[in-house]
Amino acid sequence: MPIPNILIVDDEQDIRKRISDHLRKRMECHIIEAANGYEALEEFQKDQIDIILLDMKMPGISGTEVIKKAREKSNIPIIVISGLEGAAISRHLEECGVDEYITKPFSLKVVQEKVVERLKKCGKYFPKQP
Repeated sequence: MPIPNILIVDDEQDIRKRISDHLRKRMECHIIEAANGYEALEEFQKDQIDIILLDMKMPGISGTEVIKKAREKSNIPIIVISGLEGAAISRHLEECGVDEYITKPFSLKVVQEKVVERLKKCGKYFPKQP
């Protein structure tokens, strides 16, 4: 079975690195990073992505646009990790078809748990072997 491809999209390199390092240490996965919505859509077009971790506020194409474009082509899990909070953003994300919403600042453990939960549902989770 192929290992899952995880697309991490955030304009903050430190956040992308923290998430990718954490996930790589704990599970078998291939991480693809994108610094903005344009890069995310490019990666989504060329690679078989199994799950997207996505920031909402980025320069250029917003997280909302990335979600809309991804949903036009696939129903893969999308987990939004964003500093935006409140009932309005929660409703908006639900309407867009987001699977999970995690607010910044976030726990890497929570991110990992949500990724694992979604990948298990797709049959694409592989725990790291000791």
